[in-house]
Amino acid sequence: MGPSEVKTVDSLSSYSPWTICAPAISVARARWMEQRSLEAEIADLEGRFEARKVMDRAKGILMSRLGIDEPEAFRWLQKNAMDRRMGMREVAEAVIGGVEEGEDGAP
Repeated sequence: MGPSEVKTVDSLSSYSPWTICAPAISVARARWMEQRSLEAEIADLEGRFEARKVMDRAKGILMSRLGIDEPEAFRWLQKNAMDRRMGMREVAEAVIGGVEEGEDGAP
């Protein structure tokens, strides 16, 4: 360790620990916030994907049972959701649940 390095280390002693650590803390906090944001986005996308799967399954059931095409099945779900003041996913789950109950012999 040469004299210039000692001088640099000695010159750091005049700074507070906060001054020395502030940039690192700032970067760490920004990365933490970005990670939280990405985790929230992942959760949102997973929820949307699950909703899409439910909707597609319900549309398939409606197409099969009612002999309609996909746009008509979508409109059926949409209209019933509006009429019942429910979300489309809830109506789709009810369609699927009704079919599952029917398969089990339940009412």
